[in-house]
Amino acid sequence: MTRPRIGLTQRVYEVEAYEERRDCLDQRWGPFVQSFGLDPVPLPNRVEDVAGYVDRLELDGVVVTGGNDFAHLEDGTNVAPERDEFERTLLEAAIDRNLPVLGVCRGLQLLNLHFGGSLRDVDGHVAKEHELEVDPNATALEDVPRTIPVNSYHGYGIGEDDLGDGLRVCGHVSDGTIEWVEHDRYPITGIMWHPERESPSSGLDRRIIRSRLPTETV
Repeated sequence: MTRPRIGLTQRVYEVEAYEERRDCLDQRWGPFVQSFGLDPVPLPNRVEDVAGYVDRLELDGVVVTGGNDFAHLEDGTNVAPERDEFERTLLEAAIDRNLPVLGVCRGLQLLNLHFGGSLRDVDGHVAKEHELEVDPNATALEDVPRTIPVNSYHGYGIGEDDLGDGLRVCGHVSDGTIEWVEHDRYPITGIMWHPERESPSSGLDRRIIRSRLPTETV
């Protein structure tokens, strides 16, 4: 039985005492991805020939995880230009190969930027829980609740006027911030909450992931 291999991007963390810039992945991602019958493959932010690297790893899908602001943001913190460059190139490679992509928090922001959208500062979205208002007609999933609580850990968001080309809004919160999108053409989904953390939306999370990422094959 073959388990699909899912690449997971990593945040960059600088350790001044050791003069190191480290790639880091929340340990919760490993068991979470494996709970779907998938093998997690952490991806380093500094590799040559990203497209060739993806091919050699024989990835079946990609998760763009959270952490780090984008270097071009005026008030961004914990920026990592090397991660920005790697993930943009990785996304292009995934699209070229029609690989399914799930963007989580920063991952959704990356998707929006890639398709020509923008980001804005948002208040009240860090370490909070709020209600996601779902458009059941916009998502390919069936029988989705119209409202569902989600966690929130982001300082930048996406408004209606910020949305990238081809992205379809499946859910937003009361201040209008868009928190769930699907792409009209590619197998791409972005969510702003963190399913790998304690999540009040765990049922919806699992449905989204099962619909987007590949399943175990014989």
